[in-house]
Amino acid sequence: MPKRTNDFQQLVSMIQMAFAPAGAKVTESVLVDGTREIDVLIESAIGPYSIKIAVEAKDEKRPLDVLKIELMIGKYLSAGGVPVNKVVVVAQNGFTKTAKARAAQANIELLTLAQASQSDWTKLVPQQMVWRMPPHIDSVKLVPPVAGQDGKDPLAEGRFVCKCHGNDKGAPLQWANWLLITQVLPNAYLASRLEAEAKRRNGQVIVSFSCPMTNYLLAFGGKKHPVDELRVDIHYVSASGPVKWSSFTMSGKNKPDQTVDQMEALLGAHRMRIIFPSGPKSEKIILRMDAVPLDDHGNKPEQHPEKIVLPTLPATCCPLHTPPARPMVQREPQPRPAATKSRSFTPKPKVGRNDLCPCNSGKKYKYCCLPKHRKHG
Repeated sequence: MPKRTNDFQQLVSMIQMAFAPAGAKVTESVLVDGTREIDVLIESAIGPYSIKIAVEAKDEKRPLDVLKIELMIGKYLSAGGVPVNKVVVVAQNGFTKTAKARAAQANIELLTLAQASQSDWTKLVPQQMVWRMPPHIDSVKLVPPVAGQDGKDPLAEGRFVCKCHGNDKGAPLQWANWLLITQVLPNAYLASRLEAEAKRRNGQVIVSFSCPMTNYLLAFGGKKHPVDELRVDIHYVSASGPVKWSSFTMSGKNKPDQTVDQMEALLGAHRMRIIFPSGPKSEKIILRMDAVPLDDHGNKPEQHPEKIVLPTLPATCCPLHTPPARPMVQREPQPRPAATKSRSFTPKPKVGRNDLCPCNSGKKYKYCCLPKHRKHG
């Protein structure tokens, strides 16, 4: 049986969380015996004892009448009723006199929750909220899929092994994280594209990558499964929207009024609500993020962001799975010729017999140095 909830019940639950004592557990839409529902259940411990308080949220257009109180008495205080220590009924538009009298007889606490039109917070904070989530893994799939066995997930327990050598190359989730860290986060162009696409697509986008895995097998469950590709979807959120502030005052008989501020913003396909129990100086806040409710025409906005498929990434080759290098031909070393000294040669000019001797003696060459040159030949 699915949980039933509405805006008023959610608001009552958030306010109860804000004012609950330290260590208390506040749960919304608790089913008892699979059929009876408690709108909000508060569980706390006092010494060795466990205290359970049931809170019923009634968003009635008119003051709650005595018939509704009788139904609460039958649900909790009759024989076979839901065992709790205290029953609290919160109504938006109060109670009739007869309802108050019957509740007092049954020891049921009645509270009203009135809304102010505007909160003082509007003077203190901007009226626009921006919500961004960095790229993160949305889903990981094997193509073709590999079924889990004995409660084990092949994405976490399986291991990619090289077809050639059988080397362990890690689990599919490790590959997905590697893809996110090395291929997506450092990519400035991809980040700018995701930002632009998210703004066009209701504040969020999913980009799908595919890694070819034809060089590997997935070892899982005692078998090796062929896998064509590892498909990883990356989710990115960048949404903004106007902020609405409201104040809610909870009143009850013989109980001081309690006022809280609520901030609400529509961010893409989500609605964010934050309860501040004690104004700007609240040390404890209550945050709730839900899908945007139905519009005035009963239409539900698209919750799943549109997917963008990017080109296939190149497969990472196994470091040991590389083609062999060409063998080198060993040649016998050839002896190098011995080095010889080279002397510079400057041709001497030809001297005639009757020319002046090159030794500058002033005599003719035939009478001076020619006989010496002939002798030394």
